[in-house]
Amino acid sequence: MLSIMVVIGSTFSVFFENILQETDWSRGQISRAFSIFLLFTVIGLPVIGHLTDRFGSRLVILPCVFVFTLSLLSFYFVGDDLYRFYAVFIVIGLVAGGTSTLPYFKVITRSFVKHRGLALGVANSGTGLGQFILPYLAFILIMAFGWRQAYAIIGMTVLFITVPLIRFCLNETYRDADIAGETPASSPGNSGLVLSQALSSRNFWLIGSAFFLGSTTLLGFLIHMAPLLTDRGLSAQTAALAVSAFGLAQFLGRLLTGVLLDRFFAPRLIACLWSAGIVIFMLLWSGAGGYVLVACAALLGFAWGGEGDVLGYMVGRYFGTLHFGSIYGVLLTLHMLGGVVGPWLMGAGFDALGSYTLILGGMAVLMCIATFLVLLMDAYPEHGDGD
Repeated sequence: MLSIMVVIGSTFSVFFENILQETDWSRGQISRAFSIFLLFTVIGLPVIGHLTDRFGSRLVILPCVFVFTLSLLSFYFVGDDLYRFYAVFIVIGLVAGGTSTLPYFKVITRSFVKHRGLALGVANSGTGLGQFILPYLAFILIMAFGWRQAYAIIGMTVLFITVPLIRFCLNETYRDADIAGETPASSPGNSGLVLSQALSSRNFWLIGSAFFLGSTTLLGFLIHMAPLLTDRGLSAQTAALAVSAFGLAQFLGRLLTGVLLDRFFAPRLIACLWSAGIVIFMLLWSGAGGYVLVACAALLGFAWGGEGDVLGYMVGRYFGTLHFGSIYGVLLTLHMLGGVVGPWLMGAGFDALGSYTLILGGMAVLMCIATFLVLLMDAYPEHGDGD
């Protein structure tokens, strides 16, 4: 799965330094572009969720991919105009939800019951694989052609790979529910709450608050990873490799988390992942350098990888899947809203203090709060689609 959010999120940190060198924009101004992208992503996500429930995943994904490719091509016409640069990210953000996990998870959660965690992990591991491959590929393309041309090449690649796969291979008939010994019509996986009922649930707001804070910390770090590493003495090439290591660990984290979700209580599982993240942020705050930074990046990638699986799994278990698109769309909005705040906090903190150190300590505190909130969640309700 070549999600727009994966393409932009995994490569933006690698593009960061080259954009900084070619323009007179500050780190805060450049990182604000990613926050704008995520802000308009969260604005569009509830609409995308509703459209997915109404028209199906295929008819949502394909138009969004076309608009995404045209947007990347438009970087040729941005020049040094910061507001045109922001405008491109606004358009990309509005269509990003159409190729996020939302329409894909809609298909998976209505197709699998007993092994849903594994299915989500395998499917979502594609984004981790993209996080592994794309940063170093982007670095090579930038060195060879420049950042504008590199974005254009990536956009065309996404178009030519995604469109045929979605057009001819995406199955929305939901026949695979038979693997759980149930027909799609009778499966509890095809029942559940409507959005208004979910919004009145305590668990809904615990999930939304916790994942907002988790995204604030991890996406904030991801977007500033490359400049943070180069500031601490690593070369640009090694920093790009560290971003790729983040992606590879994310890939492995999603696979392992998917397996564990079918065996362990999801809130405790994500609490374990975030607890490891707290330790890593404290290590970064203490001033770690050298190749320890690459290891820290990889471990945070592992924690970030588990988040996507757990969020989608929780929606199915706590709220059912009849209106999965609408409910998951709102929770994913809250999750991504943390990604609006995180990069801005990191960039503004650096511009004000000249260092990432203090803000890294703050990120560790936010992750502590997220871990506490998720541990307050109730057991899975009876209307959920358990085994």
